[in-house]
Amino acid sequence: RLSDARRTAACLSAFANKLTRRAPGVARFHLLLCEAFEQESKIAWETYKQESKKASKRVGDFPAIEETTRKALAAARAALRLEPGSTWARIKLAGLQDKLAGLASEPPSSQSARDSN
Repeated sequence: RLSDARRTAACLSAFANKLTRRAPGVARFHLLLCEAFEQESKIAWETYKQESKKASKRVGDFPAIEETTRKALAAARAALRLEPGSTWARIKLAGLQDKLAGLASEPPSSQSARDSN
């Protein structure tokens, strides 16, 4: 199932990138790119959870979650700059800012281990 999600996200990302390169002034294309990055973030999060479950501790590519969320946020900001009245861009931007604020710069178990030393 995760492999299907990766393929779908890769196709969406390629399509969104192509559209934004061809027409960088179209806010909707940046919102599509934002969606693609959000999907990549969800996949990174799911991978992180699965790998952590197998290892009985938090492992995996936690920075990928943060990086793709930041890229999605940048795409949402670009869309809002292009179309300041876009309700959808504002909603995406607010939601992504909240997500990013909730993410620590490192996994919770790494913080706990560091804090206990």
